[in-house]
Amino acid sequence: MLRHATSIDAAADAAEELVPVLEILPLQVLAAELSVRRGRDPDRPAGLSKVTMTQ
Repeated sequence: MLRHATSIDAAADAAEELVPVLEILPLQVLAAELSVRRGRDPDRPAGLSKVTMTQ
């Protein structure tokens, strides 16, 4: 199980341009945790193909 902080107070002291980046990080951790708890691999989502075809 992943262990992580439940809040980030760094956004209060950060430059205004960086606040959105700092606010999204806890949501990304939540999404990864939910994926693992559901028995899925967050690094290999279903329906995603990472194949690049060149000619």
